[in-house]
Amino acid sequence: MNQTFNFHELKTSNRLPSPSGTALEIMKLLQRDDAEINEVTKLVKMDPALTGRILQFANSAASGASRSISNVNDAVIMMGMRAVKNFALSLSLVGNDSYSRCPNFNYPAYWSKSLATAVTIARLSVRERVVSSEEAFTLGLLADIGRLALATAWSESYGECIVEAQGDELLKLEQERFAINHNTLTVMLLADWGFLDLFLEGVKLSFDPVDDNLSKANRLAKQLIFSKKIANYCIADEAYRQT
Repeated sequence: MNQTFNFHELKTSNRLPSPSGTALEIMKLLQRDDAEINEVTKLVKMDPALTGRILQFANSAASGASRSISNVNDAVIMMGMRAVKNFALSLSLVGNDSYSRCPNFNYPAYWSKSLATAVTIARLSVRERVVSSEEAFTLGLLADIGRLALATAWSESYGECIVEAQGDELLKLEQERFAINHNTLTVMLLADWGFLDLFLEGVKLSFDPVDDNLSKANRLAKQLIFSKKIANYCIADEAYRQT
């Protein structure tokens, strides 16, 4: 059992999900105050898969585009450089094949739920804009990344936690064994990856019932909570859906 949790130590040990390839280069570029769109576009074009996914999303109903977008430069301008960075980050994490070694962690179900959450909150953001649909999509995809992080960092021990957990006891078991739970680790990772305070606060508020104040963070949290409920329904078996 770990008595203390050291995020920096765990991060430097390379046992946490981390951006790689093009996403990492885009993140480094956008740390500069003088980064330009054509530089971002050039990096995106180096990754055909990322290029295709960005153009696909830019032309989807969720983006709200009023015309067909056929080139990366227009897509980056429409989405915004920060949204492209977050989108590239999310795709680089989804595509990392190293996350397949934690026993009892259901990777297909995890990513299916994450994707369903992302698609749902992106659609909600079109109807009630708190953040852009592109940013909402990325947030939905990564809103539970702490679970993947624990499965990556302590694969065997976390597999045991999953088996032992009953109902809502997983958070408690995580805290006891790793001195942190997946909700807290999610926020730490998003902060480390440069997400704005609004996103961090929205994720925090989504972990507990939220009140009726109209702050952006609270509205974002409500969208996230609802999206997760829809995602749970989407991946549930038929018996659960009929209850």
